[in-house]
Amino acid sequence: MSELRGRYPGGPSRRGVDDPDKPPRGKVRLATVSEIEGRAAAVSQHRKQKARKKRLFMGLIFSVVVSGSVGAYLGYSSHRTDAELAKELSQDRRAPEMDIEKQADRLINEMWKSEALEKPPRIR
Repeated sequence: MSELRGRYPGGPSRRGVDDPDKPPRGKVRLATVSEIEGRAAAVSQHRKQKARKKRLFMGLIFSVVVSGSVGAYLGYSSHRTDAELAKELSQDRRAPEMDIEKQADRLINEMWKSEALEKPPRIR
């Protein structure tokens, strides 16, 4: 059996037979259950953090868009041109009405008030 050289189909192979300079292979190391679970937990935690960052970013973008649109709506809804402002100011500065009956009523009311103040109070 020592005269057989090389690899056998489906069987073991002899090291260094085909290539004497080839270094021997190291042992294959398989991960333990705790290492696999640790990596799975780390990946899950990373996904959760990534999803949270995405939600926060989308919330920030949404709030900026909503506040900007509400501000623009309020700004344009109350916007008045110079002509409209001048018209409003001219309406507020109407000339006082010179109605003689109103002036007479006002004077009579003032006289009644002054008479009521001049009259001595009744003591019981």
